[in-house]
Amino acid sequence: MHLNLTDPDSIVSWWRTFPERHWAYLAVFESRSPQFRLAIRAARARIQADPLFSLDRVRAFDDAMKQAWDEAERLAHHAEPADDPAAVLH
Repeated sequence: MHLNLTDPDSIVSWWRTFPERHWAYLAVFESRSPQFRLAIRAARARIQADPLFSLDRVRAFDDAMKQAWDEAERLAHHAEPADDPAAVLH
């Protein structure tokens, strides 16, 4: 899919492909790319009226991603030294 950040229709179509994740991305695009701000704001207004839009779904996705990231970090810090392939040779 091609995303055109100057076209609210394109932004809304892109958002619909993964609403939970793309809502947060729009906030980042808007804050870091002022040249797209007007189109993103117009798209966000349309998105908020869309039946797919739900801040509860966005928050649930964000929470799940944070938990997954925290678990990955925990596992990375508790890796066994024997997991090193070179350790098997000794």
